[in-house]
Amino acid sequence: MSRIASSFVVFLLAALAATTPAALEQSPASAAQESHVGDELWHHRNLGKAFYENPTTQRQAVDEFKKALALAPGSARERLNYALSLLRAGQTADAIAELQRVQQQDPSLPHTWFNLGIAYKKDSQYDKAIAQFEQMVKLAPNEPISHYNLGYLYKLTDKPADALREFERAAALDPNLAARIFNCSTRTARPAAQTTRSANSRRFRRSSAARRAPRFPRISTGARTRRFSIRRIPPPPLTHRRQRR
Repeated sequence: MSRIASSFVVFLLAALAATTPAALEQSPASAAQESHVGDELWHHRNLGKAFYENPTTQRQAVDEFKKALALAPGSARERLNYALSLLRAGQTADAIAELQRVQQQDPSLPHTWFNLGIAYKKDSQYDKAIAQFEQMVKLAPNEPISHYNLGYLYKLTDKPADALREFERAAALDPNLAARIFNCSTRTARPAAQTTRSANSRRFRRSSAARRAPRFPRISTGARTRRFSIRRIPPPPLTHRRQRR
């Protein structure tokens, strides 16, 4: 993916409820305390988002979203932000556990299905990944990356008809994926006859290159018969001219 491999991360910074019947019955002190908690919650959300988007401060994003979750432990959206920050920070096992909790708490959030599907695909758990992406495309049918990932998983599990359907859907939603889908489809296994033809073609090219290469006589210094051998020619004898008397 990967960058296909990159996760479909969207921060769900939920707005706090403005007024509720219970809030109308609260005392001024309780309302002020709730307002303070709300401001602090937004503070941690905004800091966490800023740290998340910076590759050098992703671990600090985990701390900020954890503090936000501590202020609203029953919020599925706060737990989702915390899970996504864990995933970005490389704490995959903890992130998967939190994503599963969010999915059980609120199955309508598509982000858990996508990110769990990516995590299972990276771990080669293709059946689990397919189940996640099948639900993802139901919740977000116009999301092309999900259709592409589902088609790729179908191809890996020998379901060519389903893979083709999802690839065509992804290309229709995003024409920029057409080239990537073409490259993915050409990496499938070749038929035996085509593989044999390719091997024969490679052998022919090698033999043709060998015939075209210039052939030089062998150089040998052994005693057996050879094309020619290099002999050491002794230097000419020194001659001295007689001096005239």
